Amino acid sequence: MLDFEDRRHQHQTPKNSFPFLKLPNFNGESDPNVYLGWEAKVEQIFNVYEVDEDQKVKLASLEFLDYAMQWWHQTVMDIGLNKRPIVVSWDDLRL
Repeated sequence: MLDFEDRRHQHQTPKNSFPFLKLPNFNGESDPNVYLGWEAKVEQIFNVYEVDEDQKVKLASLEFLDYAMQWWHQTVMDIGLNKRPIVVSWDDLRL
């Protein structure tokens, strides 16, 4: 028979699993205030969910739309062609 501690661990969400995490979309608008608002909200969510640094770029890039998605696709292609350094951190992505 499972004791309380065993049952509690059975139902915990594994680390780096974010079933309830929902980031806002970003379409790449040229208005700096729109971008800064998106960035601040994403950072707030990352802090609340204690997202590991190596997961932040992956999660944020899932929410790119329109121009932002085109930019990200080109960035990934440039990385593959060694035209650009790898984006490994949230700070790298924001530069």
